[in-house]
Amino acid sequence: MHQAAHGAGLVVWLLVVLGSAAALVAALLGYVDDRVGDAAAVATGTAYAWGLAARTGGRPVVFSLLALVLGGAVIGLDTDPLRSGAAVVSAVLTAVLAVMVTVPAVRFVAAVRETVVAVLVSAVGAMATLAWSPVVDLHRFEYTVLGLSLVASFVTVYRLGAGFHGLGSRGVFTVILGSLMLVVTVGYAELLQRYGTHDLVTHLDEAVRWSHHHLGAFPRPIVALLGVPALVWGTHMRAR
Repeated sequence: MHQAAHGAGLVVWLLVVLGSAAALVAALLGYVDDRVGDAAAVATGTAYAWGLAARTGGRPVVFSLLALVLGGAVIGLDTDPLRSGAAVVSAVLTAVLAVMVTVPAVRFVAAVRETVVAVLVSAVGAMATLAWSPVVDLHRFEYTVLGLSLVASFVTVYRLGAGFHGLGSRGVFTVILGSLMLVVTVGYAELLQRYGTHDLVTHLDEAVRWSHHHLGAFPRPIVALLGVPALVWGTHMRAR
């Protein structure tokens, strides 16, 4: 009986997320009114709050209702600060859920599968973040979301494992090393952008434009070089 209810709840959750994703795509492409995008962003946040609470042993009904009420208040008041704050919360919630929704993977194929799931969750959350139309400085927004996401993830892991000792010495060393790599990568990218030579910056911009023109997008360096490999390796190590 419990398994049947769990399965039905998962199906409903997936339908809400898929329906919200379709509405977000339509709104971002201009096929429907922006109000549809706002409603889809609220629905995504509500579903993600439910999913994260259920995944971490919290109270899904309480947190999803809270997300629904707050999202409705943001739409009703419709101010730039509230929309920007909602975008930050949506991005952080998405980042934490994308990590927590994965399960341990013994084989490489399973690790790739979990990474794909995390990327899909992130993609829908990213569209919901855009649907809020935040008025922010892009770099400050990125760094704020990154920092809050890391803190929220560490707090969640700490609570679930009753401390970091459950990671083991190897796990703690890996987390510290990964954090240092992240700081170095972000710092190097910022220095390159601010103080890089004109020729180097021009070549990089041309590579980005070529990728956008021929491939339709350009991979974010932090995601491609750190995020995805860390997810693949992390899901495998959790199985050990």
